[in-house]
Amino acid sequence: MGCLVVQKYLEKYRAPAAGPNGTRDAEGVRRSVLRMVCRHPWIFMRASTFGSSADLVNTPALAREFLFCGHTPEAIVKSCAARMEPESARAGLDQMFVRPPKGDRVTAPVLVLGARYDGSRIGDTDVSSTARTYETEAEFFPNMGHNMMLEPGWRDVADHICEWLATKNL
Repeated sequence: MGCLVVQKYLEKYRAPAAGPNGTRDAEGVRRSVLRMVCRHPWIFMRASTFGSSADLVNTPALAREFLFCGHTPEAIVKSCAARMEPESARAGLDQMFVRPPKGDRVTAPVLVLGARYDGSRIGDTDVSSTARTYETEAEFFPNMGHNMMLEPGWRDVADHICEWLATKNL
């Protein structure tokens, strides 16, 4: 959800730089949702009708499948799964039907990062599509899941962002 929020912000407001990581449009969000529905139809139906969005990732197994990679220590996965909170149902629906971000309105340099083992996506298509929107190349981190900043290699991601910002004199 954060990636789309950043991109929509950049359409209207100026920023010195940005780093939206993930899918660029509603199609990518729909693919992620479809993947969840196909892999866990009962959990998805229960979460959508009686429960909350957190039900989709609030067990260690589901959190690992969609948010972390196989290399993430179990303690991190369990800790994060136990602290999952529901996201706004309205915001979730809105992002499935929002207009694609308009890259030509963005004046800021954009860094697009992806995780090689992001279980919430199917392949690298969505992240690469985001990069094309901003006429840049997507950069992928190996041995990382969707929550890159909670993975053991988070410092590599943070250092890469800092180095990129330095090249922009920021």
